[in-house]
Amino acid sequence: MGRFEVLEPSGLRPQSRTITSGQVVLGRSPGVDWLLDEPTVSPHHAVVRHYADHDEIEDLGSTAGTQVNGQPLSGSRTLRPGDVVQLAAVHLRYLGEHGPTEATSGPTAVTAPSAPSFTVGGQRGQTISNVGHDQDNQYLQQVIVYREQGLQHVASMSRAARILILFGSGLSGLGIVTFIGSLVVDGARSTQVDLTDPDAFAEAARLSELYGIPVFAIGFGTALIGAALFLTGMLVQLSAATQSRRINRDYPLPPMPID
Repeated sequence: MGRFEVLEPSGLRPQSRTITSGQVVLGRSPGVDWLLDEPTVSPHHAVVRHYADHDEIEDLGSTAGTQVNGQPLSGSRTLRPGDVVQLAAVHLRYLGEHGPTEATSGPTAVTAPSAPSFTVGGQRGQTISNVGHDQDNQYLQQVIVYREQGLQHVASMSRAARILILFGSGLSGLGIVTFIGSLVVDGARSTQVDLTDPDAFAEAARLSELYGIPVFAIGFGTALIGAALFLTGMLVQLSAATQSRRINRDYPLPPMPID
């Protein structure tokens, strides 16, 4: 079996996982085998495949890519004890067959990695992680990408909301004017006829029509449609404002350096 422990970020520690059979998909989607709740991790980021004598890891086309000991993955790679796997801002250490509890019983004991050793003419080290090297820049780039994509979507929603609000307001106003105007015109016509004449009374009682539809009904329906568009625009604008607040909360810009 193979075992992983989380190195970074601190919010995911002391999470760990033992791979005993089959394969384990890592990512941010709720449906994966190992959920890594970190914004820079792709929904289906990488997969670890367990074999009888070794474990392999392969990137699943993630946005930020997968690295092993600082080297980007191309295809699958066999894992060795001490390897540091980087999935965007998440760093995992592969502990091999027994992990940190090989010589202990009872509660899990975590053993610190040995310090690097150096020799004349060359140097070698055990587990060397690039934690604190370029992960901050990579994380920042991912945050900026997600933030820009989200704000572009919010801007599109705001534009659509403004169009709906303006068009709905105009249509509603036109319908109200048409409705009131038709009632005024019909009422004025009825006061200008001789009500003792049956034919004149019938003509005065006839409502103004357009293509056989009473004008006041057309105005009333137009006002209703305009009001519905206006309300829809307001709801879209409210949704855009809510998403904008969520983006600013989940993907805040880092503080600007002070000269």
